[in-house]
Order: sequence, then structure tokens, then C-alpha cells
Amino acid sequence: MHTLRHASRRLRHAVNAIRHSSQQRQPKKPFVILSMDGGGCRGYMSIRLLERVCDEAPGFLDRVDLFAGTSTGSILAAFLAGGASPGEAASYYEEYVPAIFGRPRNLVRRAWDAKFSNRPLKDALRTYFGDATIAQLPKHFLAPALRVDGEASSTTSAEVWRLSQSREGGWRPAVFSNLPAVRGARPDVELKISDALLRSSAAPTILPLYQNYGDGGIWANNPTMLAVAKAKLHLGLDPSDVRVLSVGAGSWARRVVEPTASEKDLDLGLADWAPHLLEMVIDASGMTTDMEASFLLRENYTRLSPLIPQGVSLALDDPSTLQRQLEYARNTDIEKAVEFAQRIVAEPSSILELPDEPLGDSVHDLKEVDRLKLVDRAWADAAAKWQQEKSTDDFGSRKRRSLENWRRTREG
Repeated sequence: MHTLRHASRRLRHAVNAIRHSSQQRQPKKPFVILSMDGGGCRGYMSIRLLERVCDEAPGFLDRVDLFAGTSTGSILAAFLAGGASPGEAASYYEEYVPAIFGRPRNLVRRAWDAKFSNRPLKDALRTYFGDATIAQLPKHFLAPALRVDGEASSTTSAEVWRLSQSREGGWRPAVFSNLPAVRGARPDVELKISDALLRSSAAPTILPLYQNYGDGGIWANNPTMLAVAKAKLHLGLDPSDVRVLSVGAGSWARRVVEPTASEKDLDLGLADWAPHLLEMVIDASGMTTDMEASFLLRENYTRLSPLIPQGVSLALDDPSTLQRQLEYARNTDIEKAVEFAQRIVAEPSSILELPDEPLGDSVHDLKEVDRLKLVDRAWADAAAKWQQEKSTDDFGSRKRRSLENWRRTREG
């Protein structure tokens, strides 16, 4: 008996060695993520930067497997995941941003209400995406938000859900995606794209909460690490198999005090901190993610974000800055990002099919596995239907016609 067990163990080792050797001989098929930061109307600068990169690296967007975005970045990610070009997305920003941020409420009302109504943004997104759901996007998509009513999101990933258990009854992170199901997280088969984007873009004090969700930028303004973690959770990918191009919405060398500040100058109150807090939260969150991604992914990660000179104001909600944003996008050095994108285009293609079974260590119950398979199948069916619609009626043309009708309605 002992000899038999020993022989069996040696056979298993031999099989594993052969399998490992075979895997090593296979060419790498990297999983490519495009991550888009939040930043209000500064998303226009982001998409113009990306447009330049794509002009120098044709085929890059075709290689992207997962489009991740936060707030305005979620809108851009959905455009791109739906097949729009960066130029088309930029044109929509030029058309809609003045309407979205064109009529601030009066100062008295803003003491209790958001600075702007979200109706123009609702109209813009519903005009473009209609009733399409996240499941119908041809590519993988991800967008974070913050649920603020104390309830749990049924679509939150298992990892984030375990984290938020300690905050039961309080605000907690939520993630919307069409990635294959794992226990504790399912693709958002029924969630409309427009609703997901409105949730992720509900910037505090600027736009109202939407369906009890606040802006994803509160906790993940740069969604790079969230996207990498979700790729591992849902698709079983190792970080070494992932490539990420992260596009920011501008960074500043901001200061709260000068290096020569006296001890008295360091005693700051609400009036001193208030002008900096929102931008500081956004900047600090993004810089932390950038640092972590650089440590983890090393040469498989590149960040592209224009450095804005100190003293220059590009407010999140100021449509008059679009021309200046275009100038910064045109003048930013994109050489490193172009080299990165060209390298990705030259690498073997990533061909990922939906798994036969949901991935993740937390899946044990066979009944649960069967249930999640049905969800995966619904996701696949919805995606197939979307592709069929695209083949019979060009997505971009159809949405442009909708936009023209919406514009005529507003002008009338």
C-alpha cells in the first residue's frame, strides 16, 4: 500500500511538471485594461489625450479587454466599450458639457441643494445609450460608486462586500460591471448603462445623489487597482498577465501652505481647508492608486495625465475651460504612453471566453454555481443581442440620429 501511494504521488508530480512545462511554452496573452479617472468636465482633456495615443498606436482600443472608469471616466469608458472612438466621445463632451454645467443654482438654494440639476446629464446619457444595459456592452466594463443609504448593493464584489460588512448600516462601496459572476457578485444584467453612469458621476455638492448612490471618486477616483483586483476575482487572472494604461484628468503641484510658513500659519481652520478638500481627496486617492499600481505591475503599467501649471484653474464644473483643456492635451508628452500602447498591439491577442463555471475561492455550493451559470448565460445572450443590433444598425449612427432629435427638441 505504501509503495502504491508513493508511485501515485510521483505520477501526480510528473503530470503537474508536464502541465507546467506546457503552460510555460504557450505565448502570453495579456489582459488589457484602460482606466479612466474622474474629473468632471476635465474628462474632455482625458479623451483628447487618449485620442492622440490611439492615432499613434492604431488598434490599441481593439486590444482593450476591460474599460474601467470613475465618474466622468465611467462615461468615457462606456462610450469606448460601446464602440465609440475617442473623437466621437470628445464631440459629445463638446456638445453636452455646456448644457450639463451651464445653469448653476442660486447661492441661497445651493446651501441646501447641489450646484446643478442632473437632468441635462440624464437627458444626454439616455439620448445616447437609450435603455441599453451594462450586459449589452460588447466589452467588459466597470464603474464604482458609493452607496450612502446603508443598504448593500447586490452587485458588489465579494472582496468589497466583506470589507463593507464592518460598516453595516452605513455608506459602503459599490461596483457595477458586466464581468462574469462570482459568489457575492453578479454581472449587472438589468442595470441600465445610463443609471450606472449617473450613480458613478454624482459628485458631492455639484450634482445630486442618484438612486441613493454618490460619486465613485469619493473612494476610487483612479479605478486602476479596483479593475486589476476585479480581473483577478472574476477571471482568475494573475497581475503579471495584466496590462494597464491609466489616463488621468490633470494633476497640479498644489499647496496648502508655503514651505516657509510660520508656526502661526499652520494653524488652519475650516475656511483655510474648504477650498482644497474636494480636489485634495481626488488627488490623494489617485496618487495612492498610481503608486500601488506602479509597485505591483511595474513595466506593465503606464500613467498618462497632464501636469497643469500652478495657479491655473480648470474647475470640475466649468465648461469655459474646454479650449484650454484641448491645448494641454495637445502639448502633453505622450511618448511613454504611445510606446506602451504600441507594445500591447504587438503582443499576442487576449482571447477570453466566459468561463463554464464562475471563478473565485468563495464558490462552493453547487446550486449556487448552477444559478450563477444562468446569470452568465443571460449576460452572454444580452451581449450577442447587442452585437446583432450593431450589425443591423450602426451604433454610432443610431446614437447620432438620437442626438440630433434631442438637440432639435431643446432648441424648439
